[in-house]
Amino acid sequence: MRMREIDALDDFYSIKKEWDRLLLSTRSKNIFLTWEWNYTWFKHYGKNKNLLILLFEDDGEINGILPLVRSKYYNRIFSYDVLENMGIPNSDYSGIIISDKCNEIADQIFDQLGKFIKTHRIIFQMKELPKNVELYQILKKRLFLNGIYVREQPSDHCPYIPIQGSWEEYYSKLSKKLRHDISRRKRKFRKEIGEPVFRKCMNDDNLENDFNIFLDLQSMKRRSKGLNEGYKEMEKSEQEFLYEISQIFKANGWLRLSFLEVNGAAISCDLSFEYDNIYYDYLPAFNPQYRSYSIGIIHQICILKNLFQKGVKEYDFMRGNESYKSDWTSLKRDNEHIIAYDDSFTLDINLLFLNYVIKFRKGLI
Repeated sequence: MRMREIDALDDFYSIKKEWDRLLLSTRSKNIFLTWEWNYTWFKHYGKNKNLLILLFEDDGEINGILPLVRSKYYNRIFSYDVLENMGIPNSDYSGIIISDKCNEIADQIFDQLGKFIKTHRIIFQMKELPKNVELYQILKKRLFLNGIYVREQPSDHCPYIPIQGSWEEYYSKLSKKLRHDISRRKRKFRKEIGEPVFRKCMNDDNLENDFNIFLDLQSMKRRSKGLNEGYKEMEKSEQEFLYEISQIFKANGWLRLSFLEVNGAAISCDLSFEYDNIYYDYLPAFNPQYRSYSIGIIHQICILKNLFQKGVKEYDFMRGNESYKSDWTSLKRDNEHIIAYDDSFTLDINLLFLNYVIKFRKGLI
């Protein structure tokens, strides 16, 4: 098994076909491991980071890809390099792309990663790593066996709904209180406002206009939270990234941008993706003027009904502990944050790591 480094954007572009082929062969794939997501993310957010994708090849065939960047962190005393997964904080899941051929391939790849960490005397971290994936348990085990200290930190919960049976069957199993509340608010909305209309962004020519509607609703939603709840407008860089990724995903058939409208005006929007038969609910937004009608829930029902009709296998709420998610499902996946470094590099690394952990616990990184 040979390891090769990709550190130039042109070389990143050139491996798309091999990346796509390998991702299709692994069970642990998700929308945030696609070449499109990572390449576009690095174009927008890679200015102060060094690209460092690790490719693992055997007989000229790529069997493993680690989408990484090398970042520099600073404190008052010194700076230090960290090798970390691409896409954070925009990605709800991270991961490693390895063929499902056999565990021996993963062992060889992670052994080489351990040697790389030792040789370069660098901190290695992965955020938003799905804890339930067997491959990542192998990662931690092999790093440990190679003398790499691995620290695990709980991260986000990601609730999800398996799409099985019919919508009516699923809805009937929700709590009586929730169903009663939904019916009451829907009746009130129809009486006082009008009949809501569910619309999908289907036409490429409408994407720019629909995306701007999404941004307007996002801005309304964020402003309504106020400064006391950490109000912050969406940065220009994030707007540009999401618009480009929406264009690319729409061309691939992965974009799911939908609206709830009344009297021709959008009052709720949902920017989501669908990949490998999973619906990823990425960024919802709504006009806070209609908050008392639970307009977001009415929109969500329209989406779920559509997914049950299509036969999509799963609806993923994505990371976050918002209380409304537990009304819809008790199932969730746990993400974790792992930090690894050479166990023999005790003095210097302990100084770095102590400062890093302090910042991490305070939520500063």
